[in-house]
Amino acid sequence: MIFKTVNHKVEKPSYNINIANIDMAGGHWNSEKYICDFFDAIENFLYEPESLDRNLILHSLKLLKDNKRIDDMKFYRLPAENKLILLVSTDTLKFKEVPVFEREMSISFKRDKFIFSIVELIGDDCKLLKDKEKSIPISWEFDEKLTGKLNKLKHIQF
Repeated sequence: MIFKTVNHKVEKPSYNINIANIDMAGGHWNSEKYICDFFDAIENFLYEPESLDRNLILHSLKLLKDNKRIDDMKFYRLPAENKLILLVSTDTLKFKEVPVFEREMSISFKRDKFIFSIVELIGDDCKLLKDKEKSIPISWEFDEKLTGKLNKLKHIQF
């Protein structure tokens, strides 16, 4: 499997997609097109705000199914920025030195002022968190409700 580090931006009238420091391969994140299509689908979820959480959980499960190297997923919120973060732990090696929490893919919706972001922690980053050498940023609020629903469905679906 050949990995390549991707930094990619897409600017559209209604949103911007930013991919920074992500190592992609055929079975891991696939390609920029796959990620852009994944984020593009989220725009439709915003038209049904009462179903947004449910749709984001189901969409995240699809991401888990398509990426076998994902070990764990947790949701966090940054209320001040109206940002929802899907923190993803993956079983990959570090190919390039990137600070923890700097491997990020996000979509920023201009009209709704909403950001959905996927932050990847690779093997070494996960170890730093476990050993308490690093910690989750203090501004991130753990979303117990979404993470709990995700974990329940993850075990049923897979």
